[in-house]
Amino acid sequence: MGDLDSSWGSLRVSLINASTTVCVSENTNCLLRQYLPKGIDISSYSQTKLNAVARQLNERPRKTLGYQRPAEMLSRTVALTG
Repeated sequence: MGDLDSSWGSLRVSLINASTTVCVSENTNCLLRQYLPKGIDISSYSQTKLNAVARQLNERPRKTLGYQRPAEMLSRTVALTG
């Protein structure tokens, strides 16, 4: 029975993480649509333009990060590992 209990615990954690992932994905899609409307062919955009969009998104403060920017959080996290 112990194996079954641990399997259900893993499943429960996986489902919680999956629902969080869906929310993050939907939010990211919404943010991307501010720059790249739904249904457009992005092959007409240059890599420079796509990099600029990525930079702008990564420089936006996030409520989930205590209104810090993802790029700042990444820099701090990398600095802590060095």
